[in-house]
Amino acid sequence: MPQKAVTGSVEQQQTSLVPVPFQAGIAAPRSALKVMSPNVPTIHTGGQEGALVPAIPGEEGPIYVPPMYTKPRAIIPRYRVISGLLSVFIVFALLCTGATYYARATGKLAFLHIIYGDARPNNLVTTSAKALPIPKTATEYGPASVIINSATTASKIDTATAQPLAPTNQFKVGDTIYLTYSVHPKAPGTVIARWYTNNNFYQQSMPILIKDAASGYIPIQYLQPVEGKVELYWNDQLAIRLFFVVDPAGS
Repeated sequence: MPQKAVTGSVEQQQTSLVPVPFQAGIAAPRSALKVMSPNVPTIHTGGQEGALVPAIPGEEGPIYVPPMYTKPRAIIPRYRVISGLLSVFIVFALLCTGATYYARATGKLAFLHIIYGDARPNNLVTTSAKALPIPKTATEYGPASVIINSATTASKIDTATAQPLAPTNQFKVGDTIYLTYSVHPKAPGTVIARWYTNNNFYQQSMPILIKDAASGYIPIQYLQPVEGKVELYWNDQLAIRLFFVVDPAGS
């Protein structure tokens, strides 16, 4: 019996595969089989002889897409941001400086000094300072007066010849005092001037080398009233001592 069943099934399959003769006027039946691409995945609908149908795409594994990252680009370049900030700071500093100068020039800040308690009083016009005593006009000589035989103080001289044009022993604060002298050496030597204020040593001039007979001058200024004197030395020997006075500017 099993053999017959197998035979019968084979006969049925052969019968079903008998080609249909072509008849004119009758269209040949289309095959029920459809050709699919070999790359399309398929599945069986049942059993070993089941039909093949395309697999559902959703049943495949997830597709991995590598992450992509691009560095964001600044909308405004960095150098423009920096230059803009510097420009703002410079303009602000100029405005502050100008405002401060204007406030000081116009006296707008005076009320701040009053508030903080450091207001300064206005300058007062003082009376003329008292003039100092007139100095001695007599010249004192020392051992070296045979070399430096003449000297005087003046407010104006001829710088080319060192000759005094306005001899005087009275000056004002800030005036230039010119000490002129005449030297007749027998051998080369040096001239030095030592200045005094109120009988106190003030300063000494640089040594001046003299080789032959010559005339010269030494300038100096006093910035405060003094009773002064000056001594001329030849090779560290006193030659001449002169007296002068520097009065206040308003006297």
